[in-house]
Amino acid sequence: MKRIRILLSIVLCVVSMLLIFEISVEAASYKASWYGKRHNGRKTASGQVFQKNKRTAAHKTLPFGTLVRVTNIANGKSTVVVINDRGPRGRKKEIDLSYIAAKDIGLDRMGIARVSLEVVLSDGSYIDLADLTKRHMLALADMTRYDYGLPADEGIADDSGIEIQQQMPDILMRETEGVETEKIAVD
Repeated sequence: MKRIRILLSIVLCVVSMLLIFEISVEAASYKASWYGKRHNGRKTASGQVFQKNKRTAAHKTLPFGTLVRVTNIANGKSTVVVINDRGPRGRKKEIDLSYIAAKDIGLDRMGIARVSLEVVLSDGSYIDLADLTKRHMLALADMTRYDYGLPADEGIADDSGIEIQQQMPDILMRETEGVETEKIAVD
């Protein structure tokens, strides 16, 4: 009888830990969608003209010009986008990607997907959106696209074959385990 109680206690403990882990994973993921043809050529909330073949995105609160790495949780593909618009309008979605950014991560066929969002800081490091503090937000608001080494009027890259690495050499290349460099955005 005592063994059964101990075994039951262990099982309950393991199940509780699994539930807590699942809740924490869920908290770090967001719903993403995309927009394209209908908005192409229109002005965004930042005043820039929306171009579906530029890696840009809409977010409700992140400052314009903020770089965000978006990773599709289902397939692990990621891309880096520039926030240049406000949205999405639905309460349950966190970010709207341009068509090319959605295509990069396989979202163009799905419509909506669970993604992780990491803000690219000026030193090239990343911070999960959920971990942003007021201090980070103030620092982001003070940064401009020039801090990332990007021109003010363009998305990160388009379909012309220009690689992100050429446009943002110091930000998108980082050391991994002190030996190699890896390209963060997936082409």
